[in-house]
Amino acid sequence: MKKTTIKLILNSVFLCLILAILVYLVRQSFASIVEELLHTKLALVIGLIVLGLAYQLIEGVLIKQIIRRPHFSVVDGIFTSLYVAFYRVVTFGAGTFISEVAFYHKKKISYSESVGLAMFRLMLYKLTLVVYAVFSLLLFGSILYTTQSKAFWFVLLGSIMTLSIVALLLLLTFSQTIQAWNTKLAKQILRKPKWIQKIDEFNAQVDALRQTVKILLLTPRVFFQLLLISLVKLATWYLIPVLYLYFNPNDVSFFFVFGAISFAVILAGVLPAPAGIGSFEFVYLFMFQPLFGTVETASSLVLYRFATYVLPFLLGAVYVFWDKQRTLKQEFKEMRQKE
Repeated sequence: MKKTTIKLILNSVFLCLILAILVYLVRQSFASIVEELLHTKLALVIGLIVLGLAYQLIEGVLIKQIIRRPHFSVVDGIFTSLYVAFYRVVTFGAGTFISEVAFYHKKKISYSESVGLAMFRLMLYKLTLVVYAVFSLLLFGSILYTTQSKAFWFVLLGSIMTLSIVALLLLLTFSQTIQAWNTKLAKQILRKPKWIQKIDEFNAQVDALRQTVKILLLTPRVFFQLLLISLVKLATWYLIPVLYLYFNPNDVSFFFVFGAISFAVILAGVLPAPAGIGSFEFVYLFMFQPLFGTVETASSLVLYRFATYVLPFLLGAVYVFWDKQRTLKQEFKEMRQKE
């Protein structure tokens, strides 16, 4: 069987699989979210959609600024975010990093640079979480300590752990000593010439990765510009519980709710669960039940998940479906030309 025909069949199967996943998730996993939306004020639903779309738009701008290549547009950055959001759901978080690297490579960026860019974006995201968590602790730490002392120490520990993750990623990226030690060990174990050559090629890729991250991190103006965009981006999600509070008012301060969601997100990021899915629900309930009450907290959580999880996934599914359909047409055209 010809290579073009095999690719055509595989992509057709994948396209059918996308449709099957969409139908299953909408009917099963997303059923409770759809039901909650039907019982939610229309203005609040519109607000959630606006904030969800704003996040994707700003993410597109941020990725464009990180990539800094003429052929890579803001639209490509938005598609990157949606592509990753789709694969985050269907792989339960396992394919998040890989899908981002794969998308960059599709845009004619080498694998080594793609890994460096994806790693930098991960570090920037983690650092943004810490900035918001520390700022919120400075403003509301005393209140949190008085009302929920355990939560205070958990948030502080979560911030330290997140910073440690960033530091570890930087160490692995920049440390030539660690790279040299690993290379020496690998060459001692794998002594065949072809493997030695592969190790040298891998080292060249690591050097390229280091150079990519250095350019972004060690240029202060560029780095702080990217951090500012990342802060604005994340604020669109952090405003979701604030928006919910606006339509369901109680005595809690808007600013404290903003701080509480920053605490919840940073804690969920360090708990062991795929893509923070199960852990986020647990932490969110822990942080917001004292503020909203059980029923309101559950309702706000479902709406938060819609704007931050379901909406990006659905948009990502549309993009992936369109992209695969376009690929199928091209492969079918190539197959017809070869006949």
